[in-house]
Amino acid sequence: MNVDLRQTFYEHIAVATDFSPHADLALSYAIRTAKLHGAALDILHVVQDLIVYPEDPSMMVPLGDMADQLAKIAEAQMGRLLARSDMEGLEVHPHIIRTVDSPYVALVEGATEAGADLLVMGSHGRGGLAHILLGSTAEKVVRKAPMPVLVVKMAEDED
Repeated sequence: MNVDLRQTFYEHIAVATDFSPHADLALSYAIRTAKLHGAALDILHVVQDLIVYPEDPSMMVPLGDMADQLAKIAEAQMGRLLARSDMEGLEVHPHIIRTVDSPYVALVEGATEAGADLLVMGSHGRGGLAHILLGSTAEKVVRKAPMPVLVVKMAEDED
């Protein structure tokens, strides 16, 4: 199937953030793309309510008050993002997603529920052992998302 990208217009763009420099770069791409297409922008951040140990998925630790604190911090960070001057004129919807699922599941569900026709996210570009142990949220999102995913990676010297 050939798709003429010149005729592709996005109406709703979702961008994932963990408030890192990688995510800020992805947000800049999402803002420019939203302005180019006249699209609404949904900013998604995931707060996990429990930690599951990858070595033994039956081992789960509820975060309780700590998750509540993380959500409050995320709300403050989201406020900082919403104050960015380059978002002026955009329709922006912030989402703090509380979940017991893996972040990639919550991001895909959040973007789908927002009606996103493009999901933008940063990549930490971990390789080797870190990638094996931690996995790649971006990679999992690319495999599971029903919409196109734009993964923005920082240049080597920007890390």
